[in-house]
Amino acid sequence: MARRFTQQEVAKLIEAAVAPLRVEIAQLKSQVNDLHTEVTRLQTENARLKKDSSTSSKPPSSDIVKPPPLATCAQCGRSAFVYLSEAIAAYFRGQTAPSLLALPP
Repeated sequence: MARRFTQQEVAKLIEAAVAPLRVEIAQLKSQVNDLHTEVTRLQTENARLKKDSSTSSKPPSSDIVKPPPLATCAQCGRSAFVYLSEAIAAYFRGQTAPSLLALPP
């Protein structure tokens, strides 16, 4: 014949099974709160970074300055023909092509 549990025994068994779950739920709630805070912070930062003089009342001088474009061969005083000749020769020798960047004086 099966053993019959008292109401107190059943309550203790249930509490023993539920207690670890309560701890895990509390940890997960804390983690959710931390993640919510991080998402809010990142959204605020993202909104701040998207602002420039075209999307806010900020003056153009506050915009992030973009790096200047790379100079062309002519602006560097190099012949494009000479560069291409050197690049093709390097290819056939199995070497790396010469740099497109301006050479230091």
